[in-house]
Amino acid sequence: MPSSKRQAVKWRLSSRAWLIAGVYALVSILWIYFSDLLLFALFPDPEIFGRVSVYKGFAFVVVTSLLLLMVLLRAFGAVEGAFSALQSSERRLSSSRGQLSAVINSAMDAIVTVDLTGRVRSFNSAAERMFGTDAKEVLGRPIGRLLPVGIDQFSAARFETVGIRNDGDSFPVEAAVSEVHSRQGVFYTAIFRDISERLSQETALRELNETLEKKVIDRTRELEVAAVRAQAADRLKSAFLATMSHELRTPLNSIIGFTGIVLQGLAGPLNEEQTKQLGMVRGSARHLLDLINDVLDLSKIEAGELQVKPEPFSIRESLDRVIASVHPQIEKKALQFSNEISADVTDMVGDRRRIEQIVLNLLSNAIKFTDQGSISLDAAVTDDQLVIRIADTGIGIRPGDLKGLFQPFNQIDTGLTREHDGTGLGLAICRRLTSLLGGQIDVSSEWQKGSTFSISLPLVFRG
Repeated sequence: MPSSKRQAVKWRLSSRAWLIAGVYALVSILWIYFSDLLLFALFPDPEIFGRVSVYKGFAFVVVTSLLLLMVLLRAFGAVEGAFSALQSSERRLSSSRGQLSAVINSAMDAIVTVDLTGRVRSFNSAAERMFGTDAKEVLGRPIGRLLPVGIDQFSAARFETVGIRNDGDSFPVEAAVSEVHSRQGVFYTAIFRDISERLSQETALRELNETLEKKVIDRTRELEVAAVRAQAADRLKSAFLATMSHELRTPLNSIIGFTGIVLQGLAGPLNEEQTKQLGMVRGSARHLLDLINDVLDLSKIEAGELQVKPEPFSIRESLDRVIASVHPQIEKKALQFSNEISADVTDMVGDRRRIEQIVLNLLSNAIKFTDQGSISLDAAVTDDQLVIRIADTGIGIRPGDLKGLFQPFNQIDTGLTREHDGTGLGLAICRRLTSLLGGQIDVSSEWQKGSTFSISLPLVFRG
């Protein structure tokens, strides 16, 4: 309790005591004076007056004694109550101190209290473990032996500094200091935390980041070199393909042309075996020419050198032309063929040659992989898009093969026993050409039941 409040309480108690004493004195004087007057008036005889006056004195002593006894009993009761309350407060204070001490000693961080002279006043168990010393060896001694910088100048602040263990080893600590005012004076309570592991982790993380940064720089440099080499290789490839295009196509066309002349009998009659062998030569030459054309087309698409030339044309006439070109192959395999071209499929703006190439490739694939059954071609206009569907009842595609179906050189019929020839480039070229024309191609298939390819192209393609 502050001294001013204690003085006020003391003054109130003194005032009440003086008031009670004054009232008692006044009442006593008035009682003695007026009671004597009354008795003298009632008993004028001096002898009787003296005896009654003595009895009056005894009565006054008894009454005042009883009153004093009541006052003392109340006073003693109040004192006893105050003493009991004081004992209860002391017990609660002692319990609070015990709980506080238990909390402080069970804390994971070191908690140290220092007075204004820099001497240690409290030292918990975590502090003993951190500094490697017992509390009894530290209490009352300067904090400087454990913390060279002291803590009084860092009141109500957080900072990092260096602590000294009992064996002389130093270690980094993080401290939070607050100033505490009490009856005993001003104290500084500091909470210390050993940050050796944290700093070690930060250092390791920083070194790891520097290492990763160096690796990224090195890897980026390697990728740049690889990119330069790849670009050079791509230029060499383009130059090679451009050169070999003429060098390969010219002799192949000659082989195909002269073989056709011989097969027509213009150079003289041929027997059955010669006709068969020359037919195989011409078929192989055509297959090789198709392979070269596909490789060159794919190379141009990937290099961005394939030019798309949009122009108005009749898509109906183009579809009829493609169907007519594959009709002999359909008749040769005795397949049923149907087509349904809607009346609104008339003109469009696009690259006629590339669209015909896509449809022809898909129809040729359907014929190649269908040995019996039927093939159909449907075309319609939906939301300014030309939609062409080519369906067959051929061997179909396994679910596991659908994912890589449009990748270059991917074939569903592989192995030494494959029955269908081809380069595996046709669908890849169709996908890339469709994309260049602003459309998309999709497929749905069921193994051994057939496949359906759908092409969606804009009716007006501006390039």
